[in-house]
Formats: sequence, structure tokens, C-alpha cells
Amino acid sequence: MSEMDKDRVVHQRTKPQPFTASVALQVFWVFLGLVLLAVSLTPVIDGDGAARFSDLLNLAKGERPIDKFSSVQLFLSMPLYYAGGLFAAAQAFVGYFNFSIFVLTAVALWFLLEKDQRFFVVLLLLSASMFPHHLRYYYGEVLSVCLITVGLLCLLKNKKVAAALLLGLGGAQVPALLPALALVLCYLSFRKRNILYLFYLLLPVLLMAADNWLKYQTILPSAYLNAGERAEKTLMPYSGLPGFSYPIIFGLLSILFSFGKGLIFFVPALFLRKKLQAVTSQDTDAIYVIDVFLVFSLGLILTYARWYGWYGGQFWGPRFFLFTCVPAAMILAFYFTRMQSGWSLKALFACATLLSGWVCVQGYLYGNQHLAICGENKSQLELLCWYVPEFSPIFREFVVGFTSVPPARLFYVTWCVLSVLLILGISAFKAKVASPSR
Repeated sequence: MSEMDKDRVVHQRTKPQPFTASVALQVFWVFLGLVLLAVSLTPVIDGDGAARFSDLLNLAKGERPIDKFSSVQLFLSMPLYYAGGLFAAAQAFVGYFNFSIFVLTAVALWFLLEKDQRFFVVLLLLSASMFPHHLRYYYGEVLSVCLITVGLLCLLKNKKVAAALLLGLGGAQVPALLPALALVLCYLSFRKRNILYLFYLLLPVLLMAADNWLKYQTILPSAYLNAGERAEKTLMPYSGLPGFSYPIIFGLLSILFSFGKGLIFFVPALFLRKKLQAVTSQDTDAIYVIDVFLVFSLGLILTYARWYGWYGGQFWGPRFFLFTCVPAAMILAFYFTRMQSGWSLKALFACATLLSGWVCVQGYLYGNQHLAICGENKSQLELLCWYVPEFSPIFREFVVGFTSVPPARLFYVTWCVLSVLLILGISAFKAKVASPSR
């Protein structure tokens, strides 16, 4: 099948479908989850988020932002800032910025993904991913991930103007995404035999240059590459070095397999792509979409493997790899909508889903709550939270105990647990119904 034919098939599969009772129930369940999340979120603006909010205040006063972070998020936050100002609650409104962006992304995914997978993908992002924890903060990863995610889907559906705008804003929002964006555009150029895909790099580069000009009156330097951009010196042999100084092999091993930051623990479904071929050898279009997202994920991993702060500071989990939750959700959704394989594979995917669900629950309820030791004495012991199982956030509560949490969050976590069980139950039922015909 040619690439043009594939694009036509993808478009046909994602065209609007009749609003049936089952679709209404799906929409209601997702809406309920979003409401429970919004009520229990209690977002905070601290750390990098505080620096961004300070620049937002500068921008609102007509002054230039001065921090190293992109101004894209500042401009997009202005409507919430002014709306909050009407109620003397500008900071509280801005705290919900990432939640608002996620809601818009969920709506976009609903219309852009295949109708048999969209419910599962959105449900998994809400109940079995790192997103709920990230939505509590005014950091920049959520916006960049959402922009790139919807931008790539628009690109695959030949919505070129929307794709160019979204990918441009997403790339400019976090400049470290540009190598990953370049890699995925090269992949698409090769697959579709069309070098014009590389021109989608132009807008993010221009926006990044404009941002530098706004702040520093020059387009070239990046604050991330100056000599002062480094962490504290600890007993780790490569600590205290600036920029892209980390040995790539150690970076890759840590990003993939470390107990406190490793993707294999926080996004286990990411490693199950090859298992999808045991489910089907015909539906290559959906797998093609997954592969596009995996190529971008690969670009992220290769980029941050060299970054001195690959671990994302004292932030919970693999901070810079929130994007990987999207292809992971797609992989699980693809499998559970076609589950016709043996029990060993069913158990493998069920375990990956349950582990992802626990990551979501732990991150939302506790995060780094019992890991203050890792930030003490200028982070001299922070390495414990990277490599030692007992200090990994997803294992920590089993060591120190499960302390009390805000009751509102328990309602959302209950919804998450029911959602994971719903996904497993629906897929098992479909497999059982389909089994007599095989």
C-alpha cells in the first residue's frame, strides 16, 4: 500500500462517527475523570514554574521576560492570567494552565485517533501515565508534549497548517526537542519520499530566534549552553559539568533502566512495540502512527542522554520523557482492541498496564513526598533517588508506609483504578466474544 493510500485509510478511519449510546458512555466516563482531576488537583507554582510565573508577571507589566525558559508558555497563559485577575486569583488560575492544555489535547485526540482506540488512549493517559502528576505544576513539559503530540497527528492526517503551527510552538517551547523533531521529520521524509517535511523545522527555529531577540537582543546564544548551566558537584564522577557533557552510554542506561528515573519502570509499555506483531500482521497503518511517535521518543532519549541533568533535577520520575506516555498509551490501546494472542502475552500487557496505573496513582498521591533526603546538603545524596530501589518514588511507600492523603485525590485515584480495570475487562470480553470465530 502506498503512503498516499495509507493517509486515505487513516483519514477514513478517523472521520466523525455517529454519536451512539456507547460513545455517550465513553464521553461521560472521561468527563467524570476530568472533573475529579480538576477538583482534586490543587496545583502549585514552584521551582521552574515559579521562574516562569515571575516572567509572566514581567510580561503583564510590559517588561521583557528574562529567564532562560521559552516565552511561548507565557503568551499562552495570558488569558488565564487576566481571567484570574478579575477574581483577584491570577496565580490560582494560571496554576490550572497545564490542566487546561491537557483537556484541549484530550479533545483533539478524540477526533484525531481511530475511533476504536481513542477511548482507550485518553483513558490510559488519565489513569495509567505520568500526566496527572505533571498537571499539578506550572512546568513546561506538558505544553510541549501536547503541542508536539497533536502536531504530529495533524501532520499524519495532512492538516499541514495546523501541524506547522503546533510543531513550531512545541519545538520553540522546549528547544531541546528540536533534535527529536528533526529526527522524526527525517523519518517521515524517508518513508513518504518527500523532503519537504524538513521545512517543518523552520518555524520552531524562527520562533526560538525571536524569543532570544525579545529577551537578549540577539538570536544566537542559548541560556542552556552557558558555562553556569550545571548542577552541584557531588561524588558522581560526571557531576558539576555543564551542558551536554554526560557520557551517552551511562545516560542511556540511566534513562532506560534506573530504578528512580528509568522508563522501563515508569513507562513499561514503551518496550512492547515488537509484541504488537503477534496481534496482527495486517493493520500496519496504526502501527505506523505508533512508530512515528516512537521515533520522536528515541530522539528525546538520545538528546537527553548527553545532558548533564538527564534526571530532571528533584522532579518526580523521568521528567523530560513525559512524551513517551503517548506512544505507550497507543501501544496498549492497539493491543487491547485486538487482543487475540496467548495468555503469556495477555499477562505481559496486563502487567505493563497495572504497573503504569500504579505509577499514575503513586505520582498523584505521593510524588516525592518521602524523599526529602535527596535534596539535602546541596543534593549530595540525590543519586539515591536515581538508582536505589528503596529510594525510587514508585517503591518508596512500600518502605516507609502509606501516609494519609487529601480525600479528594482518593476519589480521582478510585476512578483511575476503575478505569484500568475497565480497560482490562473490555478487552478480555472482546477477546472472549471473538474467540469462537477464530
